Amino acid sequence: MNMPRMRFYVSRRLTVFLLVAGVVICLGILDWFRILQEPRSMIVRILSPVAMLADRAGLWVKGKVTETEEESGEKLREERDWLLSELVRLREVERENAFLRKELEIGDPDELHRIAAQVIAKDPSGTGSYVIINRGCADGIAKGNYMTLPGRILAGKVVECSAHTAHIMLVYDRESRIEVRFQESGSSGILRGDFGLTLFVDLIPRDAAIREGEIVVSTGLGGVPAGFFIGTVSGIETGDAELFLKARIKPAADLQRFEEVFIISLPQEN
Repeated sequence: MNMPRMRFYVSRRLTVFLLVAGVVICLGILDWFRILQEPRSMIVRILSPVAMLADRAGLWVKGKVTETEEESGEKLREERDWLLSELVRLREVERENAFLRKELEIGDPDELHRIAAQVIAKDPSGTGSYVIINRGCADGIAKGNYMTLPGRILAGKVVECSAHTAHIMLVYDRESRIEVRFQESGSSGILRGDFGLTLFVDLIPRDAAIREGEIVVSTGLGGVPAGFFIGTVSGIETGDAELFLKARIKPAADLQRFEEVFIISLPQEN
């Protein structure tokens, strides 16, 4: 850079600096003597509504955004709750279908009439002697029908029946009497309950060759469907009469823990 050009560049910068410094000094003098007070107040009065409007607009926009977020959150919560309820419903349907498939896959030579039902009440005494189901006479159930669980497990007998409910006496009940057969030995006896605590078979011929672990099934006599699973022998002892044996039975299922059941009856004779 040559000397003339450098002098011009320095002179221009100095001029700008002096102009800015002069303007600042003038404004300072005017403010000192309060000459700018009125114009400044006027500018503030003019711009105040604009600032207030901008502030309100900002609050309105913020409120709308918050409201939109809350509505979106509520909608998402509603959709989540609906999906959860649908999942629960579909799982219940799947469970019920699996229950029905399991039962209907088992062939039944007697072509028993079956009515699906649900347990709605249980024995409050805790002895497990009876349950109440949500099907009754209006649904085709009759006194003397039998209740079963999946896997051809015999669970109880209908002893009372109203239009839409039925009272089931379980095999645990002391008044229950079912003739049963030991599957391997072929011996028979009478299945009884003991206040909902145990199951046992008595009146077994003393020479019967029964053993522990042997399967016990219904004989089909007395209106009871034949071949339904009762349980297995868990112990053998001498009966009250010396001519008979008595066998303790381990139930095929926990009769305190079930919801879906079937009520069955023998085919009607023409």
